[in-house]
Amino acid sequence: MTKKTLILLFSLFFCSQVYAAGNPIQFASLNLKGDVYNSKRSNGKPLVISFFFTTCGPCKVEMPELYKIMKAKGKEKQLFFVDPYNKHLKFSGELDNKRAVKKFVKKLHIPMELVYFDAIGALTKSFIKEGIFKKAIAHKTPIVFPTIVILDKNHKPVKVLEGEGKAFVKELDKWF
Repeated sequence: MTKKTLILLFSLFFCSQVYAAGNPIQFASLNLKGDVYNSKRSNGKPLVISFFFTTCGPCKVEMPELYKIMKAKGKEKQLFFVDPYNKHLKFSGELDNKRAVKKFVKKLHIPMELVYFDAIGALTKSFIKEGIFKKAIAHKTPIVFPTIVILDKNHKPVKVLEGEGKAFVKELDKWF
């Protein structure tokens, strides 16, 4: 087990707890380049988290546009693309794997350091436990795709856009 993997597992243990509604959501994850991100180290900056999977048609349209907007604002380091489409969230059918995710984001020209494959579902589960995915709850599914979550500078969820198309553009202008 590598040092980065041990750090990630340690961070996940302490950061994937359930937080009361309205409290900050803290998380840690490993990006496709192998770097660990721990949200505890970036307080003071709002974040955008975009949940996707590789065969999601609307995700293929939304992701490059989201990246382009955040890059133009100089805020791309505050953007996280997360693929949770795996067996740990009880999805069925053709599930994603890290190799497919790498191929997918390369085709979309999204930098690997902004992409996280939530292989054990811990990051996504921390958001699900918070109860912020209202449409997903109504449809009895873990998550609706695509979903964008905007966290304020204290990492409190301020906007959740579940499968809403271009609504994110207006919201980004409010927060970034």
